[in-house]
Amino acid sequence: MSLPMKNSHVIPVKPRKAVLPHDTESIRSLLKYIDLSIYPERGDVENPDDQWFICEEESGIIGCVALRRTTGEVRHIVVLPAYRRKGIGRQLANSAIEYLRKVGYSRIWGQIRVNNEDSQRLFESLGFKRVPKPMTSRKNPEVKLYKYILEF
Repeated sequence: MSLPMKNSHVIPVKPRKAVLPHDTESIRSLLKYIDLSIYPERGDVENPDDQWFICEEESGIIGCVALRRTTGEVRHIVVLPAYRRKGIGRQLANSAIEYLRKVGYSRIWGQIRVNNEDSQRLFESLGFKRVPKPMTSRKNPEVKLYKYILEF
């Protein structure tokens, strides 16, 4: 379900599967741009349930996404600030979606904080539907999340 990118400043990159442990430290350095406080693994990049995809340029890794193989969840889309709004998050998300579709999922999901409007717009533009009522994080009752679902 890859949608065309509308931004004329798109950086064409081809996401690739991360090679762990080779890419572990680079992925961890990207994760500092998101709040991992509500996640039990707190940045455990080498979780065997996760498959990571990364985008890179000559300077190194500029974006990543994880997907949870056992649940069909798309997680941790992160792009370096200097590379945002250039289609990289979309390319990463599409890689995760295609992977989950190929391994047999007909329904995938993700959670996004209610104040993260950029990620909400990305998920909606990819065809995800938001569950109307926000839920409360089990790890931090102060954090409210929207659940997004994509069915193929």
